[in-house]
Amino acid sequence: MIDWARVSELREEIGEEDFAEVVELFLEEVDGVMDTLVSDHEDLESQLHFLKGSAMNLGFDRFAALCQSGETAAGAGNGASVDTNHIREVYIASRAEFASGLETRLAGERRIGDQPIRNTWTSATLVPVAAVINKAPARRSAS
Repeated sequence: MIDWARVSELREEIGEEDFAEVVELFLEEVDGVMDTLVSDHEDLESQLHFLKGSAMNLGFDRFAALCQSGETAAGAGNGASVDTNHIREVYIASRAEFASGLETRLAGERRIGDQPIRNTWTSATLVPVAAVINKAPARRSAS
């Protein structure tokens, strides 16, 4: 669900200080769009395009793929076939995995399979990000 290599790459690109701010902005903006995401929304294609790009930037791979499929369907005039509830469920699950993964990295328990790997995540990065995730809960809206 989460591309941790992309998350690490982003953190390295923008620096530890800005990472929490980027996560907070991502969650606020995505939560806002998710609140209005319904299959018959006239801007469904553009909403899904925005969500896809945001998700790809922060490594929410499965969510991004669903948004891409929905964007394509909406662009072809088939917006009613887009399962926005499923997209919402995957976002919530991805968000939970992201939060859990950050906690694991803070605890220093990073592994690939059975092999431990070097932990490059510091508490200076993870504590503020974890606080942001816990502060901005994912919302559900009826579609």
